[in-house]
Amino acid sequence: MKIPFMRLDRQFEQHKDTIMTICERVFSHGKVLQGPEIDALEAKLCEVMRTKNAVAVGSATDALFFALLTSGVQPGDKVAVPTMTFVASASPVIRANAKPVFVDSGKNFQPDITKTIDLVNAGEVQAVIAVHLFGQLFDIKPLADACRSNNVPLIEDAAQAIGANLNDQIPGSHSSAASLSFDPMKVAGAFGSGGAIVTNDDEIAKRIRQLRYHGRDDSRIYRELGYNSQM
Repeated sequence: MKIPFMRLDRQFEQHKDTIMTICERVFSHGKVLQGPEIDALEAKLCEVMRTKNAVAVGSATDALFFALLTSGVQPGDKVAVPTMTFVASASPVIRANAKPVFVDSGKNFQPDITKTIDLVNAGEVQAVIAVHLFGQLFDIKPLADACRSNNVPLIEDAAQAIGANLNDQIPGSHSSAASLSFDPMKVAGAFGSGGAIVTNDDEIAKRIRQLRYHGRDDSRIYRELGYNSQM
């Protein structure tokens, strides 16, 4: 007997009236991409994640990629990535023409903080991606302090940790940016693909908003080669 891993049909039946009401509203105003519902989502994410900015994009994979580009990672740079994670924590590094440096995981499937800090202090990596698996946050502050002292960008992969809180630490509070996922298999799954970046850095948020729509800024001028990564 095959048991489906995911049952969106059951979720739909449970919340059918609410979902159909929202769909009717969206199709009525016609703004199916980056419409007012996305503005509301970004505002809610800022509230939940306690960050100044939230930028919705097409996927959490794109979110990590954009975080790398806007945090100063250059082609050829080495980026620390834990071994215990999904491939999408590492593939954006390669997509950014950088090189992943895999670091063993510690207990509870969390990154080995000591080994990662050693790499940062030795100058062997130019950025760090820290992954919070299964909704479990780890104490990121020692790693954040080391990264800050060495001017190394720290990016959190919080695809599975939306709303998680450890000793009043929330993804994005001690890093350059944190990526979130709305994949149907994640904690806050959508009926489709989606992701977001939360950050307290206004410049990072501004540039990601530009990158997600073909490099276009608020004045509708295309400033750089961008991407199509909208929600």
